[in-house]
Amino acid sequence: MGRWLENFKLIFRKALLGRPAGILPHTMAEMLGVDLAVLYAWADPERPEMIPLDKLIKFTRISGDIRPVVAACRMMDGLFIPLKAGAPDIFQPDRGSPVPPKK
Repeated sequence: MGRWLENFKLIFRKALLGRPAGILPHTMAEMLGVDLAVLYAWADPERPEMIPLDKLIKFTRISGDIRPVVAACRMMDGLFIPLKAGAPDIFQPDRGSPVPPKK
């Protein structure tokens, strides 16, 4: 498995197990319309299953955590977010979501 996919899965796992918006994983699985085992397979770096894009977007909307989407975009080698030389790195997994607070 490639480094980008492994990184994505680790970030998705951290977002999932960090109880986004106070939601437990089994509740998140119900909200996404999948079995809990499928949800954990998407977050397991040892498994090749990848979360479908529609489920990833729904997860992001429910949790409010955009780190998995940013990681997926980076995994696709800048297809959606072309990184310019010298641009600041907005992806900081330890800082949490890079979304600015609402005023």
